Amino acid sequence: MDNRLVLIYVIRILIAIAQTSDMSPVMKQSRVNRLQAIAEDLAGYGSD
Repeated sequence: MDNRLVLIYVIRILIAIAQTSDMSPVMKQSRVNRLQAIAEDLAGYGSD
């Protein structure tokens, strides 16, 4: 299994945790956005 795939799954889990946590909505959204940006970078990384 590709390490990138593992990282993407881990980030998806972190996104799910962030969405269900009891942080303020603004903090929650910024964390989710940051994690999604990382996941997109990984997904696009080396796939030319």
